[in-house]
Amino acid sequence: MAIKKKALISFDEELDNVKLYLSLVQIDYTRKVDVKYDIRITDFYLPPLSLEPLVENAVEHGLSKDGGIVTLHTFEEDNNIVISVSDNGTAGKPIEENIHTGVGVENTRKRIEMQCGGRLEVNITDAGAVCNIIIPKEMEVSNENTDSR
Repeated sequence: MAIKKKALISFDEELDNVKLYLSLVQIDYTRKVDVKYDIRITDFYLPPLSLEPLVENAVEHGLSKDGGIVTLHTFEEDNNIVISVSDNGTAGKPIEENIHTGVGVENTRKRIEMQCGGRLEVNITDAGAVCNIIIPKEMEVSNENTDSR
């Protein structure tokens, strides 16, 4: 189970968790939630449950009452890997900035900073929210099987 892991996990493993969550949302949700993937890089590690809380926030708080689009995008920029989660906004619903910066997001921010020296940036506008996880390419991967002596 990802929550019990202390080491970083592969992006592919984290993406599988997100896809499972989204498949349940698309089956049970009263709104139409479309998901777009623009995955350009997958060969990196991140803290477990870093991506899912951001996707959940996008679905729960970033879409209109009729639904919308959540986009997942990975790419390289300078010496970083960027994982971007965005939604297309709430279509006239007041912006709830506190939702996108609540406890789940703050815990995710801390895990990213502590476990891989990365950062989380959140940008909220009338057109939607964009959450970017930025991980240095040259981070030291801590793995449960790594001997640190």
